[in-house]
Amino acid sequence: MKKEDIKKILAFTLREKEIIKNLDLPEEVFLPLFFSVRFGGDWSK
Repeated sequence: MKKEDIKKILAFTLREKEIIKNLDLPEEVFLPLFFSVRFGGDWSK
């Protein structure tokens, strides 16, 4: 994996965490959504 790819992934992850913090909701509420966006599939089951 290239250095630039890692930077993009880390930046995206930080933005996800900022969104969760701003909404003042538990992180586990968003895990199925984020997994579906990142990896595809249905993670809510």
